[in-house]
Amino acid sequence: MKINFLSILKYSISFLIAIAIFAYIYQGQDLGKMFSDLLATKWQWIALSMSLSLLSHVGRAWRWSLMFKPLGFQVGIYRPFLAVMVGYLANFILPRMGEVTRCTILQRTNSIPFQQSFGTVIAERAIDFICLVIVTLLTIFLEFDKLESVLNDIFNQGQTQEASNLKWILLGIVLIGSLIALGIWTFFKKKIQALDIYKKIVWILLGLRDGFMSVLKLDKQDRVLFFVHTFAIWFLYLVTFYVLFFALTETSGLDIYCALAGLAMSGVAIVAPVQGGIGVYHYLISKTLETYGIGENAAKFFAFMSHNSQVILWIVVGSICLLLSLLVKKSN
Repeated sequence: MKINFLSILKYSISFLIAIAIFAYIYQGQDLGKMFSDLLATKWQWIALSMSLSLLSHVGRAWRWSLMFKPLGFQVGIYRPFLAVMVGYLANFILPRMGEVTRCTILQRTNSIPFQQSFGTVIAERAIDFICLVIVTLLTIFLEFDKLESVLNDIFNQGQTQEASNLKWILLGIVLIGSLIALGIWTFFKKKIQALDIYKKIVWILLGLRDGFMSVLKLDKQDRVLFFVHTFAIWFLYLVTFYVLFFALTETSGLDIYCALAGLAMSGVAIVAPVQGGIGVYHYLISKTLETYGIGENAAKFFAFMSHNSQVILWIVVGSICLLLSLLVKKSN
C-alpha cells in the first residue's frame, strides 16, 4: 500500500508540475482562440508531419527487432511496432513507463523474457541519448549565437549574485555527495550487495549488458542496418519538425537550422520527468522560436500546435495498437 501511495504521489506531483509550467507559459492567452486558430492552420503540413513521425516509429520498431536476433528471437516488425506505440501512449500517461510497457507487450506477444527485452530498450535509449548529444553539439556549432541567447533567457533572466553562487553550491553538493557515496560503498560493500534494491540494479545492468551485446553481436549487414535506421529515425525527427513550419504563415520562413535547434530542445524536453514533456516542451520550443525572430504569441502557438500533433498521434495510434496487441496470437 505504501509503494502504491508513493507511486501515485510521485506521478501526481509530476503532472502538477507539468500543468503549472504550462499555465505559467500560457497565462493571459485565450486558449479558446488558440484552438480555433489550430483549426485554421494548414492541416496538410500537420498531416505530413504526423505521417513522417509515424514512419520514424516504424523505423524504431524495425531497428529494435534487429536487436533480438543475437538473442535468438525472430520477431518481425509488426509486433515490435505495436509495443513501441503502446509505449509512447504509456509514457504520455505516466513518465518512464513506456520502456516497461514495451517489454511487457513483447513478452505477452512473443514470449521474450522481460529482462532481455528491457536490456535492449535501455541500450537503445543509451544510443539515442548519444544521438541527442550529437544533435545538441551540432546545433551549438552551427547556431551558437542563437542557442546561447535561448539559454541566457532560460537561466539568466533576473539572475542575482545569490543565484549565480547557487550553481557552485549545487556543484559542491554533488561532488561531496559522490565522495560520501564512494566511502559508504567502500566500508559497507557486503551489506549493500545484500539489499534488494542493489540486486534489482544489478539485474537491470545485466539486461543493459545483454542489450549492448546484442548490437555488437549483429552480423555485418544487420549492424549496418541498425545504424542506417538510427540515422533515418533522427533525420525523420528533424524533417517532422521542419515541415510543421509551413503550417503557419509566421513560421514558414524558418530554415532547417532552426528546425535542428528545435529538435535539440524538444529532445531535452521529452527527457524531462513530466507527462509527454508538457510545459517543458512548450517553454523550450517557444523560447527557441522567439530567438529566431518569431513573435511571442506565434511562438507559443507553434509549440502548442506541434506538441498537440504528437499527442494526438500517441493517443490514437497507441490506443489502436494496444487493442491489436491484445488480439494477436502469442508466438513462441
